[in-house]
Amino acid sequence: MRLLTLWLLACPAAAQAPRAVDSFVALVSQPWTTLDPAIVSDAGSYGVVANVYEPLVAFEGGIGHLRPWLAAKVPSDGNGLLSRDGRVYRFPIRKGVKFHEGGEVTAEDARYSLLREMLIETPGGTSSFLLRPVLGVDSVLDAQGRWVLEPSTIERAVRVEGDSVVLELPRPYPGLLSIVASLPVVMPKAWAVAKGDWDGRLPRRGEEPPRPSPALRLATNGTGAFRLSRADLDGGQLWLARFDEYWGPSARLASIYLKAEPSAAIRAALLRAGEADYAVLDHADLMALEGCRRVKVSEGLPNYASPETLFFSLDLDTWSENSRLSPPDLFRDERVRKAFAHAFDGDGYIRQALGGKGRRAGGPIPATLAERPAANPFPFDLKRAEALLREARGGKLWTGGFRVTVTYRRGSVRGQVAAELLQKGVAALNPGFKVELEALSSADFEREARARRLAVYSRALAPDYPDARAVAFDFFHSKGYGAKAQGLNDPELDRLEEEAGAEADPYRRAAAFRRLEALGASKAYHIYTAFPEPFKAHAASLKGVHGDQSMCALGLANQLYWSSLSKD
Repeated sequence: MRLLTLWLLACPAAAQAPRAVDSFVALVSQPWTTLDPAIVSDAGSYGVVANVYEPLVAFEGGIGHLRPWLAAKVPSDGNGLLSRDGRVYRFPIRKGVKFHEGGEVTAEDARYSLLREMLIETPGGTSSFLLRPVLGVDSVLDAQGRWVLEPSTIERAVRVEGDSVVLELPRPYPGLLSIVASLPVVMPKAWAVAKGDWDGRLPRRGEEPPRPSPALRLATNGTGAFRLSRADLDGGQLWLARFDEYWGPSARLASIYLKAEPSAAIRAALLRAGEADYAVLDHADLMALEGCRRVKVSEGLPNYASPETLFFSLDLDTWSENSRLSPPDLFRDERVRKAFAHAFDGDGYIRQALGGKGRRAGGPIPATLAERPAANPFPFDLKRAEALLREARGGKLWTGGFRVTVTYRRGSVRGQVAAELLQKGVAALNPGFKVELEALSSADFEREARARRLAVYSRALAPDYPDARAVAFDFFHSKGYGAKAQGLNDPELDRLEEEAGAEADPYRRAAAFRRLEALGASKAYHIYTAFPEPFKAHAASLKGVHGDQSMCALGLANQLYWSSLSKD
C-alpha cells in the first residue's frame, strides 16, 4: 500500500474525494485539453463534454435508431419534419429544459450552438462534419484564413422558425442525423457571449472568422444530468455534481471526481485498493487486477474505434531541415512506406500491447461500421521489406542509409509498443538504418503533428460519429484531421471518399467505403496495427457500465455515460 499512500499524499484532493455510495471516482491516463464542445479533439475531453452538454437527438439501443432528446421529435418523412426531397430538417425544441446556470433552452440557443460548432474552425475540431452536409464546404476559410461565405448562405441553411431550429441542406446527405446525435453542443447564447465568445454575427467574405473564448475551456453550461463544479485541467482534476433540475430521469450518482494519473501501475493499484471506481487501463495492465474481488473487468463490448496507427508524414517541403528525418522526402517513395509496413510485426503487437486479444487490421474502418473486415495487405516479412528498400532510389538508400524518429504519445502503451516494434523491424534490416524513438506529452504531440514536424508517429483516432465516413474522411480525405496532419493529398482518394459519402443505398455505400479503404491501404500511407477487444475495468459494485453508451458518441471512444451508473 506504500504506492497508494504516496499517491494520496501527492494528491490531497483525491484523499478528500467523497467515497459514499453515490459518489464516483475515475482515473484516466491523459489530462483533458478543453471543455469547449466546439474544439474538443481528444476522446478524454469528449467523454466529459458529452456528459455535460447534450445533442438534439440521441441514439437508442445502439447506433441504428434515434430518439428525441433536446428536440421533442426526430425529423422523419412520416412526421413531416423531414422534407420529401431529404434536404430540410426541422427540430422542435423540447419545452422546460434548463441550463445548469439557469434559463430554458430556446431554438435560438440551438441555432447558435450548431453554428458555433460549424464556424469556429480549430485544429482537430469537428466543424467539418456539419459544414459539409449543411453548407456544402469543408472549410469556411481560404488558405490565408479569411472568410469565404456570405451571411445569406448561412442564414438560409441554419435558421429558427417558431420554436424549431431548421437545417436546409444543399443536397440530401445520408447520415446527417447520426452526426447531429453525436454532437453534444447546446449551450445558452447569452452566457457564451458574456464569457467573451462569438457574438453570433456572421462575417462577410474576406473578414476575420469567429474565435472561441479561452474562458470556455474551463467553464461549462450545458443541460446534462451532471454540472461542472470545479475544473483544474492543468492539474488533471475535475469535480462534477448531479444537476437536480435535470429535465430527464435523475442521475443516481451525486458526485463525480476525475483524476488524470499517468502511471498505469498507480491507476491499477488504486482501483484494486478500492480508492477508485473506474480506471482507464490497457490489456497489459490487467494482470495487476487478477484475484481481486473488488474489481470486475467487463468485456464483450463492440469496437467502434480505429486501430492504433503509424502515420507517415508526406508533405515535407516546409520542414526539410527537421532532424527527425533524413533524407526529408523519404516517405514520398511508396516502396519505402511498403517496406516499413512489411517490417512491422503485427502479431507481436497483438501479444505485447493487447494481451493477445485483438485482430490484425487491414485498414482503419472497424467491422462495426462496415459490412466486413479488411485484410492486411502487408504481412510481417523482413525479406520483402529488404527487397523493397534495395530497390528504392536506385539502390542508393540501401547503401547510404537513413535516419528516422518514430514518435508516440507519452503514457500510451499501445503507441509505445507500435513504435518499438517498427524500430526493431526496420533497424534489423541494415545497420545504416537509424531508427530512434521519442515520447511527447499530449500537448506537444498534437502541436508537432499539426505542424508536420513528426516523421512517423503513432496515434489512435476515434470516429466522431458512428459512420464509415467519419473514419474514411479522417484518414483518407485531404481535408480530414489525420490526413491533413500528415500532408496526405491524393485526388483519387478524395474523389472516392466523396462518392462513397454521397451514396444513399446502405449496401452500396458500405461497399464503396471498403473499396476506398482498400485503395488507401494498398498505397501504405499508414501502418495499421490491430483492432482491440474493448473492456472496462471498474469496481465490482459499479452498475450500469454497459448502460446507455449510445448517448452521443460515448460508445465510439469506449467512454462511460455517467447518468446510467449506480453503486451497490
